[in-house]
Amino acid sequence: MRTYLFIAISALLQFSVPLSAAEPEPPFDPQALTDQITSGDAVQINAAVAEIRRQLSTGTEVAGYHAGGWIPALLKAERYAEVAEVCSAAILCVPHDTTVLQSLTMTRAEALLSAGKNEEALQAAKAYFNIATMESTAGALQLINKALDAVNKDDPNISRKFRMEQLAGAATTQPFDDAQGGPNDAPPLTSATLKSIQIDPKPYEAKLSQLKNHPSQVYPILVATGNLLLLSDKPDEAKPVFEAAQGLAGEDQVSEAAEHLARVIKAQDGTIGRANAYVLSLRPGE
Repeated sequence: MRTYLFIAISALLQFSVPLSAAEPEPPFDPQALTDQITSGDAVQINAAVAEIRRQLSTGTEVAGYHAGGWIPALLKAERYAEVAEVCSAAILCVPHDTTVLQSLTMTRAEALLSAGKNEEALQAAKAYFNIATMESTAGALQLINKALDAVNKDDPNISRKFRMEQLAGAATTQPFDDAQGGPNDAPPLTSATLKSIQIDPKPYEAKLSQLKNHPSQVYPILVATGNLLLLSDKPDEAKPVFEAAQGLAGEDQVSEAAEHLARVIKAQDGTIGRANAYVLSLRPGE
């Protein structure tokens, strides 16, 4: 699965607020860093991690090079804390790319679990649920369940309750009524367990401020803003942003724009029923 996830992370764009002019960087060799990590030498691994930190801190396109081996190599070396750190930094470089973003968020949660940082992993797993596409939601739910079990080792009823919430929330069969904001005559079935998990929004605040003040509020900027709001667990704030993005979507972005709003609904409820009903409402002939 990891191989598949990181193949997708190969062509990334960067549209941060322009940085001030600086001296050109020397040629960057991502394979050399991967070779350092796979060397098994702690000194070389630490040096590689330091260089990755430096490259990602510049906010340039270097986030894409971890597809060449950084993260798989660090995972193989069992450097889970560094994996989580690299993923966090890379997320801020590619908030406009939902496919990459969900891969990074999922990997960060898994790395935190492997590092024994279970509370942080549970927050990261919820962030993954919020950001995940509808197609990827099943995996996000499994990861949350795993993190719940890790946090609540002596109380399996908590993860059992979560599963029951998800089963109930997925049972929506009524058509979506956009005027009412949900399935006809049915209040949304939400997840109290997910709502109880608090995500720290501070890591995203500076980037969100940049994006909100960006002089060109075009489609990718709005998508990036909405994605970071979902990662911050602020779906109500993300909704008007994604609605604005939908209004600017080109012909090849219509389906994607609708998916963004489905993700908002999913994050608002913590269950998939109302989001599924919304998706089905867009396919009246099916």
